[in-house]
Amino acid sequence: MSKITSIADDKLDTNEASRMAAEANIESLKSDIADLRTDFKKLFSNAATFVHSTSEQSLEKGVEKGQEATEHVRAKFGEVKETSQDKIRKHPIASVGLALGVGAMIAMLSRK
Repeated sequence: MSKITSIADDKLDTNEASRMAAEANIESLKSDIADLRTDFKKLFSNAATFVHSTSEQSLEKGVEKGQEATEHVRAKFGEVKETSQDKIRKHPIASVGLALGVGAMIAMLSRK
């Protein structure tokens, strides 16, 4: 019976050693997961900061481009306005005839 007890004790020792090794592995995994969690928080924080700063820069560039385009359109409109006024002053009868013709075309198109 002592041989059976010895085998049983060996089995218990082996099971106990396996359980302790598994617990050690589990604790190691928990530690690794905690480290990963910390690393991901840092990564996402840095990514958010980068995206925020990049989007602010893009927005500022977009606003600048929009302002430049607005100024360009205003300048072109001013040129067209001056040119149109000059043409109307130089050729008032032709301008009135052109306006009547355009008005008549719009009227005919809107009837259909």
